[in-house]
Amino acid sequence: MALTIKKDLAPTVAGTNGFGNKNQKRKVTVHLTGNRGKGANAKMHSKLQKTIYPASWHIQTDDKESIQSFEYSWQCYHAGDGAGDGNKHSIGIEGCINVDGDYVKMIHNLAETVAIVVRDNGLDPVKDVVRHYDWSGKHCPSQIMDGWYGITWAKFKQMVVDYYNAGNTTVKPVATSAAKAETSANGIVEKYSEKGVFYPNETIIVRDQPSTKGKIITKYYSGENVTYHTVHKGNG
Repeated sequence: MALTIKKDLAPTVAGTNGFGNKNQKRKVTVHLTGNRGKGANAKMHSKLQKTIYPASWHIQTDDKESIQSFEYSWQCYHAGDGAGDGNKHSIGIEGCINVDGDYVKMIHNLAETVAIVVRDNGLDPVKDVVRHYDWSGKHCPSQIMDGWYGITWAKFKQMVVDYYNAGNTTVKPVATSAAKAETSANGIVEKYSEKGVFYPNETIIVRDQPSTKGKIITKYYSGENVTYHTVHKGNG
């Protein structure tokens, strides 16, 4: 997992922006902010939380970064279920949908952020990731539930699982001799085993050799993903 969650903690005031410090961290709750305004990114929402805002959530994510505002032990006001388990015993993560951001890239960052939080808190990436809707019936995360850019809740959950699995994979280089054997034949200067999932932000053309003269085999489009098992580095 390449993304790093930055900490910029807000003040905690029990009864104003949370119940207290006894969150048992049983679930991760996914939200989208609903704020399409320009500049309504992670930094803006992080600053908002520092004003001791009467609603609260642990992390905000945009197309560039993820910022943590509260320790996971803090019981934020985010799930709309009063003193229920959503507020008291889940970690709330908001995805920013500002119009001047890249929605698809934000979704990738959101999925990776959720995967990191799931991993770091010993949770299950399938059964322990839920929607705001699952606690209170609110239509949130709205744009995911509506399938913007073809990314439905089911697809988002699979992205979380893919990032979770990629982040828990040990990378083992192949033998040096194997890499050298292919160098002169096709321009590959390094080859090693690595399992992961690639999510293109734009159309990617796949050819049968590392050259624009190669035959096009297939194309991958924004919103799709491909699982890979080996990395080949070419000369240029």
